[in-house]
Amino acid sequence: MKTHAFAAAALIMASVAPAGADEVRLAPHRAVYDIKLLRSEPGSNIAALDGFLSIEFRGSPCEGYVQSTQLITNTVDWNGRGVVTDMRASSWEDGGGEKLHFRSKRFVNAQEAEAIEGDATRDPRDKAVQISLKSPTYSRWRTGGGTMFPTQHSIAVIKAAMRGQFALQADIYDGSDKAEKYHQTTTVIGKQRSGGDTEIEGLAGAGQLGAMAYWPITVSYFDSDKKGAILPVYEIAYRLYVNGVSSNLVINYGNFSVEGSLSQIEFLKPAACGSAESKPVKR
Repeated sequence: MKTHAFAAAALIMASVAPAGADEVRLAPHRAVYDIKLLRSEPGSNIAALDGFLSIEFRGSPCEGYVQSTQLITNTVDWNGRGVVTDMRASSWEDGGGEKLHFRSKRFVNAQEAEAIEGDATRDPRDKAVQISLKSPTYSRWRTGGGTMFPTQHSIAVIKAAMRGQFALQADIYDGSDKAEKYHQTTTVIGKQRSGGDTEIEGLAGAGQLGAMAYWPITVSYFDSDKKGAILPVYEIAYRLYVNGVSSNLVINYGNFSVEGSLSQIEFLKPAACGSAESKPVKR
């Protein structure tokens, strides 16, 4: 099964409530989602699936943002054959959305199946992104102008929701799909709500969310190689709280869907730019 959708969902996570209409300060955090199969059609060849997604996010606008994720899934096909997939990824993104360094490894039944590492840098002349892939083989290519990096896009979604927008379109490059393509996305933002989220009730560290406003969000990812495609490659739906926390993840791949339930969350101490606690982020 594809794993980059979980990483995309994880990127829109915790933030401190904006200090101003156009300011979003992302908060360091750790979170865990329990993953399970929600729906499967025969064509998917997935009879059962479970696992977990863990995320650690740190950084600040002046030092850049570091994110580490691990997704482990146990999948059983209709013939009873099981596969354990372990996807590990880390990235560093410049606070201004100018640079991205990414690396990932995928293990299948404890055997390394794929390793990817590369850099992406924004061209100041036309805002296009230059990708330099280091492994598995060296290659270079460019996206169109204005392509966003993951955290940059997360901030844009939060800003749009705070301003009352109902939609946001953007191209995103995150190093997924073997780092060989970007995705065209459409984000639909629902009406602001509050209360009624049973997923966070009794969850340690999530009590502050109970009275907060949130928005229903759906992000559709389209293949950039298929211009004018009507159907997305996959869709991610979730609840986005005013402080940036996401819950109730549902990822729809067409012939099967999975859900990720927030089971653990820990907010880490933020370090303001220029403070004694603020240190350069290691890549």
